[in-house]
Amino acid sequence: MNKCILRIITYDWMQMYRSTLSVNGDIAKELLALAREKNMTLFSLTNQILETSIMLMKMGVDFQGLRNLVSVLKILKDVDAVVIPSDFLDKLIAELYKNNQREIQGSFKQLGGELAEYFKLEAMDIEKLVTLAQTLSTFFPLKRVSLRRLDHSSYELSAVGVGGRLESTVCVYYFIEGVLEKYGFEIQDKTISRGLINIRFSEKF
Repeated sequence: MNKCILRIITYDWMQMYRSTLSVNGDIAKELLALAREKNMTLFSLTNQILETSIMLMKMGVDFQGLRNLVSVLKILKDVDAVVIPSDFLDKLIAELYKNNQREIQGSFKQLGGELAEYFKLEAMDIEKLVTLAQTLSTFFPLKRVSLRRLDHSSYELSAVGVGGRLESTVCVYYFIEGVLEKYGFEIQDKTISRGLINIRFSEKF
């Protein structure tokens, strides 16, 4: 492996520390090019990168999680997503649900199908898609998402914390249904209760 040695000198008000950081040669070239592009010193750039990475890792996001987070942010930016407090969204969905259940269910399913096209750019298979969803659970009121393979073509998906009201949870289910259809799956069985969705699905043949 092509390595590059970066000499690091750190200071505090009492003493100076000397450390050596070894990085891949290609990464070192990328750092230098990025520093020139951003009109920053290499010292400033690397410190910002490390500081941000350390902060996120302290929040429980691992290295793969950092990559997934970038993918999630790209998707949210591409679709012009708007952040809305979950309580407000729950109330809004409940009011709409009273008037026309089928229409709002269909709208969420259609939304799932449309966004699945963006998801595929970052996650080509169902395992990677669930990993993206798990990354979202770190930053949104989605407590847990898990996927279990039942056999070579069937899976079980569990999601906890999807909506504070039953109406919201049902709408999330239809969103997931739209996504799964675009990924070539059909739902075989489902259990839905407030904040909890459990789905068994398999590949379409």
